[in-house]
Amino acid sequence: MNPAQAMQLPAGAPSHAEAQLPVGPPSYAEAIGAGASLGAHKVSIVGLDKARVLMALYNHSLPEGFEILKMSIQRAREYTSRTLYFDYVDGRGIKTDISGDVADTWLYDRDNGDDAGLRAIQTLAMPAQEMKRYCPPSQHGHRSS
Repeated sequence: MNPAQAMQLPAGAPSHAEAQLPVGPPSYAEAIGAGASLGAHKVSIVGLDKARVLMALYNHSLPEGFEILKMSIQRAREYTSRTLYFDYVDGRGIKTDISGDVADTWLYDRDNGDDAGLRAIQTLAMPAQEMKRYCPPSQHGHRSS
């Protein structure tokens, strides 16, 4: 067998251009997963639906006045189709950029409490039973059963 034949790929094997090899190591945010704290006011949102991230931040933020309305996923999709940086959304201070794999929640936490952004985003990965314990409906303007 000559060197040219030895270099040929077997029939049906993808060429180097077609092979989907990792381009590089995963980012730190990717390696530890969504909802993980990456230090002071930094939260991994890798792989999370941006509309769900906005919805979680909005629904866990402090309402202005007597407002108790929740954001729907449809409303969140309307917002995220236009931008991924949010200052105020329907009167609530979100002040968070969710365009990348890491959300900087410093301003959100300032307005909503220590680690409020982390706690809001972590609810996206919680099992339903745990979320009911963590976020009882009575705390969000709903009547308790």
